[in-house]
Amino acid sequence: REALMIEKVDGAKKGVARLYNNIGSVYQKQHKRQLALEYYQQSIKNYNKIGYKKGEALALSKYTSIKLEMLEGNSPKELDLLLNEFKKAYNVFDEIGDVEGKASSACGISNVYQRLGNISLAEKYAYESIILSKKIGFTESIKKAAKALQEIAVLKKDYRSAYSMQELFYKMQDSVENNNIKEVVIQKQYQYEYEKKMIRDSLKSAETAKIKEIKYIQEIKAQKLYSYIGVIGSVLL
Repeated sequence: REALMIEKVDGAKKGVARLYNNIGSVYQKQHKRQLALEYYQQSIKNYNKIGYKKGEALALSKYTSIKLEMLEGNSPKELDLLLNEFKKAYNVFDEIGDVEGKASSACGISNVYQRLGNISLAEKYAYESIILSKKIGFTESIKKAAKALQEIAVLKKDYRSAYSMQELFYKMQDSVENNNIKEVVIQKQYQYEYEKKMIRDSLKSAETAKIKEIKYIQEIKAQKLYSYIGVIGSVLL
């Protein structure tokens, strides 16, 4: 939030939009969905003002995903609205050649079609999502697409495919968790190295200060000694 305030002061519009999106992502991971929605809305608004399509589509896709999660029941009217938002993001990603964004929004479209009961289109977009995700090795998106395909296979009573997708889902989940653990370990290592450097620098500073203090004391003692010798010399004279 501090970074957001700095960007606002500096007038960096793209930076403000990006930070709104990043804060929204943090709240989404913390399952604070209402707060995440508010920040994604601000991100969409700010990206739209400067005409940055990719950023707007990214924030819109995340925003719509949360709205779909929060939607109770399967109201065709509300689901159609969410479908249009996902397709809007999908079309932008397709236009600019953003494979990751297209894969993610395709999975969102699949989830909406599944809730609308259109299994054929749900399967089509889920397969597109998983193919695109595998193409770029995007683990998180492969996991989500596999989950969608597993649910679709169950609805079709194709239990062999459902089992296969479930295995893929767990494999990707383990991979994501391992990557998260690696990130934590790396962060801890950086923190340890930073703290070690700080201690080393502090000790060096303390040592330098101590040397200066000793030199100062020695100079004072020398001055006193010279003064004492001067006084004795004048008395003897």
